[in-house]
Amino acid sequence: MEIIDIQTFEENYIEVLFDGLFQEGFYVKTEFDYDIEVVQEEELAVACKEIKAARNITFFDFKIFNAANEEITINKRETKKIMLMVEFKIIDLLDEEINN
Repeated sequence: MEIIDIQTFEENYIEVLFDGLFQEGFYVKTEFDYDIEVVQEEELAVACKEIKAARNITFFDFKIFNAANEEITINKRETKKIMLMVEFKIIDLLDEEINN
């Protein structure tokens, strides 16, 4: 199972397309919230730069859909794995956005 594409990423809403688990693939739609935390401060001779990161990702209305646009349920273990993959992807995207 792997992330193929992020279809929407705006205003704390994301759609993530996956391959694997099902022959036709599946996708996830969810709203999320997060906190911003300073994780490192660099002291340079002229200026200081803070490096911030997204932390405490919280999902709201996390739904999984099959290729036919039907909402599906998957066992808890696989759902947790999917949620972690989405969380890590969101963190990567947010960290880049926050620090630029």
